[in-house]
Amino acid sequence: MKRKFVSIVAVLILVLISGCKKDEGPAASKTGLEGTWTIESINGGAPPSGYVSILVFTATQVTITTDLDCREVDNYTVSGDTLTVTVAQVSGTQCGNQVGQQFSARFALAGDRLTLMGGSTRVYKRA
Repeated sequence: MKRKFVSIVAVLILVLISGCKKDEGPAASKTGLEGTWTIESINGGAPPSGYVSILVFTATQVTITTDLDCREVDNYTVSGDTLTVTVAQVSGTQCGNQVGQQFSARFALAGDRLTLMGGSTRVYKRA
């Protein structure tokens, strides 16, 4: 289940980045994703007690940190409302994804809220 969660988070991240056109410059500067995001809700409800999910976007990468023993760094691109991530690095004993895997998901950015829509809908708040 923990590995499935990391995969879902990766897909959600991909969805968020896809809203910007690639030819208009760096994805983060056009999407507003750059920065730190913390989980606020999962499928409309509060995350489980003790659950942690933090996304840190730079201009070209996103680092995913959870309450599991796993840290993942992904390269990302955005096309329309689709975010695509490619796993670049994994560290920890509970990572389910492997370097080179690719995931895509839809995303929406509204103010300080980022919504990733993949296997589940996750809402993140800008930290």
